[in-house]
Amino acid sequence: MEFLADTHIHVYPAHQPERLLDAAGQNLRRWAKTDNPDVGLFWVETAGLNTFESWYAGSVRLSNPFRIEPSHDSCSLQIVNDVTHHIIWCFAGRQIVTAERLEILGLVMNGIIPDGLSAADTIRRVLDVGGIPVLPWGLGKWLLGRSAVVKSVLDEFNADQLWVGDNAMRPKGWFASAPLRDQNRRIIAGSDPLPMPGEESMAGSYGTRFTGQIDPHAPSESARTLLRCPPSDIERIGHRNHLLTTGRRMWHYRQRSAQGA
Repeated sequence: MEFLADTHIHVYPAHQPERLLDAAGQNLRRWAKTDNPDVGLFWVETAGLNTFESWYAGSVRLSNPFRIEPSHDSCSLQIVNDVTHHIIWCFAGRQIVTAERLEILGLVMNGIIPDGLSAADTIRRVLDVGGIPVLPWGLGKWLLGRSAVVKSVLDEFNADQLWVGDNAMRPKGWFASAPLRDQNRRIIAGSDPLPMPGEESMAGSYGTRFTGQIDPHAPSESARTLLRCPPSDIERIGHRNHLLTTGRRMWHYRQRSAQGA
């Protein structure tokens, strides 16, 4: 049994949803060790976006062969491919920007946690609503003054209270900071698509293999259980970007941002 997941997915207005879903399914299943593994996407929405809620409420219709099926709880839904009959499990979550300009992800959770709280308070708020808090790697965000904040929250919150996230933007060959080498800490991976057209093809390119599967009768709870499994049952799969690819993606993103696109 295995569950292959991208644990850092954004679905931005600039993305073509069907292209994202097709890429995610193909990219993740490429690493399958079993036939027809469970596949999932952990959404992390930024302030002002509530796309998951719209999909869950039926306000969005996908084109063939995809269709949305709300699940048994408000944190999860299924995307069914009516041609291949594959299912992609999607789970609600948030990305919160802290006062220290770090990012904290809250996986498998509903509700809004405002930006601007301290990193420690943000993590506590995610735990309070039953989410899984993740400290994701960010280009330049774990360096200089913020490195002290990273160390502080990792010292304050143990491995059952705070996960570490790796993502495809960390270039191949780039040094792994101490949190990404901690064998006692659960380290999960995701693609982290940027908010511009074409980035949706990154979905599933870097992800995580969990030992186990999603219970269709309790999908969100079983997803949380898998996220809480021992570090030895978690494996990063897929590929991170080459340095030039990371640089190119960031350059295009900054150019678009400067133009107000």
